[in-house]
Amino acid sequence: MEVTMENFWRQLPRILISIAESNFVTIDVEMTGIADKMSENFWKKTNQTRQGIYETGKRIASTYNVFELGLTCVKPDGDDSYKTESYSFYVSPLLLEDTREDSFFAKDLGRNLTASLSTLKFMRKEGLQLEKIFDNPVPYLSRKESRDATERLESRAQTQPIKDHPYDEDEEGLNFFSTYVFDEIMSWLDDRNDDRKSEIEIRIPYSDSKKRSSVYHKIVRVTAQNMVPHMKCRTWNHGLAVIISPEDSDENQERQQTFQDNLSASIRKQTGLRLIMEALSGGHFADIIDPSYIIEALSSWPGGMTVQGFCQEVQQKFGDAPLLSPEQESGEYSEGVVSTTPEQESSYSSEQSLNNIGQSLEAARGHQPWRIPESSSEWMTSFPQTPRHSEDDISEATLSDQIRAALWTLESKLQLQRPPIVGHNQFFDLLFIYQTFFDDLPASCGEFFASIYELFPHIIDTKLMAIADQAIEGEDPLADIFDRFIDDVSRPFIGWDPVHGYSRRANAHEAGYDSFMTAVIFLRLAHKLARKALADNANDAQSWDKKMRRLYNKGWLLEIGRDPDCFGSDSGSDFAESTASSDDDDEEVGELYWGHHVFDMFRNTLRIGPSTNVFLEAQWAADRAFRRVPRPKSDTEGGSISS
Repeated sequence: MEVTMENFWRQLPRILISIAESNFVTIDVEMTGIADKMSENFWKKTNQTRQGIYETGKRIASTYNVFELGLTCVKPDGDDSYKTESYSFYVSPLLLEDTREDSFFAKDLGRNLTASLSTLKFMRKEGLQLEKIFDNPVPYLSRKESRDATERLESRAQTQPIKDHPYDEDEEGLNFFSTYVFDEIMSWLDDRNDDRKSEIEIRIPYSDSKKRSSVYHKIVRVTAQNMVPHMKCRTWNHGLAVIISPEDSDENQERQQTFQDNLSASIRKQTGLRLIMEALSGGHFADIIDPSYIIEALSSWPGGMTVQGFCQEVQQKFGDAPLLSPEQESGEYSEGVVSTTPEQESSYSSEQSLNNIGQSLEAARGHQPWRIPESSSEWMTSFPQTPRHSEDDISEATLSDQIRAALWTLESKLQLQRPPIVGHNQFFDLLFIYQTFFDDLPASCGEFFASIYELFPHIIDTKLMAIADQAIEGEDPLADIFDRFIDDVSRPFIGWDPVHGYSRRANAHEAGYDSFMTAVIFLRLAHKLARKALADNANDAQSWDKKMRRLYNKGWLLEIGRDPDCFGSDSGSDFAESTASSDDDDEEVGELYWGHHVFDMFRNTLRIGPSTNVFLEAQWAADRAFRRVPRPKSDTEGGSISS
């Protein structure tokens, strides 16, 4: 499904539920550039280091943009079958500018769009349209951009010293005006009468030079700042006067609150796609979402999901919302900070039942353990019953509270158990995701790998799986590997809702479809590798002959004058059968989950270059140990330490 700003808030509840109940989520990112001249020269070298590979990728990800993001949620759907839901988002540097405050916020951000010519040529060849990023895309704000916006607001709230003009006042004839301003302010200060005016009016000499007029104004403001710092200046009478008046603390506080409210509204409106990334990484998203956006979107969608339908589905699948934390009650939250560490989260394996997750949620709240009722009728007695009403009869405040509760439940579930992230050759995908949605890429590769592991503690690269299956064919492009696994008779069966899926064919290099292809490859490769492991354990020699028969069919052996049965006979089967369906073991692989033995070789291993892999968990442990090593005493001697 293609998600734009037109349907984003309508689809967001469905997307969050899909992520929360997924066994795996496959991702794909399309970029406006993946190479430059320096990187081309770098890849020609034979002595590439991890740091060198990372610096090359960092430069690319810091230069070019993400223009499309795709994700496919994968969950079990009965015996030996899975259901997928795919979503595609165009990613644009443009922000919403519906209001004056939004326009100011967007202008203050300052973004660039950079595309390489080779990528543009490739997109034209493949029928991809970069201009779609300007066609009602969903906006996004990174964590860093949100922090920077808040810091800018706090900086503007503080009184900034006004710099004086750089001109010689005697030479430029400004001394007379400066004296006049000084005398007017001093006269007002010396006046002790009860009927003294509350304001000081400074008249500005007429000038046909805008620059000279601005210098006059600056003289007034600098002088007032030095002589009456508790007062403020405002321009009056079309710039012909400056009024110096006492600062109204209540008015100033109200103005700052207005600025804060406008900033919060802009951040809520513009965060957009990062909400998806926060859900995937176990971050905070519930308090960023304005419930009114969801209420309005769902209310204007006849026949679709309703607000109460969304809330009830969340309650039935994941339990009640946790109690509000003090930060949530006060409307504050620590953006992007998760409640579990990767070590803690590893104890929540993907095979863990929802009962255990519910117990974890309830234990955090100090309540009795929650469990999944065994029948649908039990649902009706498991939760406090409230009369069903039309949403038209329910106040918006009540609907907002229900949505907040549902969002907090989803957030808590995802903080306890993030779905494993699956990608195909996803090193560059992760570089661009980090730079676009989280923060500037760090200087060292070790810090980056540790940061990625903290965000996504469960990662699988299907490129490594494909190479483990077939060392040569595994290096083929994604679409070619997919073609070998799409046969309907292949196991496991993979289904999809027509609204959230793809037909047998779509355009490769569209992020949503690429994520779907990755999901198909992942599931069928995992089943194939699992069956192969079972077969290898049973009969290694027979497995080798079967592999050779799969690679070299009878027709080809006859053409080159070899015995067509030199690798044994397999009557009843086609020697040219597809790679995906060649393993005919009837052994049950079982449901795939993070702790399944088939992933032992691939968990948290990232392929960053030819024959160059990184084990993320080890990098994270090393980085954490490095950060905890105290400085040598000589490093801190002579300096003060503030806490």
